Amino acid sequence: FKDPDGNKTTKTALFANAGTDGQIYYIVETGLFSTIGRWEVEGYIVDPSGAWTSEIGTFKVNRIL
Repeated sequence: FKDPDGNKTTKTALFANAGTDGQIYYIVETGLFSTIGRWEVEGYIVDPSGAWTSEIGTFKVNRIL
């Protein structure tokens, strides 16, 4: 993850379905997305056959009502 200030945080994701469907997920802990604004996310996968990155995705964190 990269926050709106440019700070990067690395987290360990899990395979949604043993990796056969190309999906990963991460369960967010409280406080990770405390900075309001546009965030970026990129997956980085490493296994015995190589390493790959995903496309960079973006999402917006809004203030709490």
